[in-house]
Amino acid sequence: MVDIIPDQSVRKAMNEINAVQRIHLASVYKGEAELGRRLTVESVMDVLQLARLCDAPDLYLKCMNLVLREEKAVQGTKGWKFLQDNDPYLELEIL
Repeated sequence: MVDIIPDQSVRKAMNEINAVQRIHLASVYKGEAELGRRLTVESVMDVLQLARLCDAPDLYLKCMNLVLREEKAVQGTKGWKFLQDNDPYLELEIL
């Protein structure tokens, strides 16, 4: 087997692609953290569904913790009513 050493321009392009991917991922984590800091009783159900759809487990856990802490208040929101009508599986998961 022969090791292939890519040309300098190919290595540079690969490094740039890798850097862009890391920047993108950092932006995703930053956005997820910011959403977690801005959670409210009114917004938590929308963010919870978004976290689930976007495979954001840390944000999902923050949302679930708020829902469980403020269960009665959350159940009075429009987001909760929407969840009951449109996503009974998530409602069961919460309860």
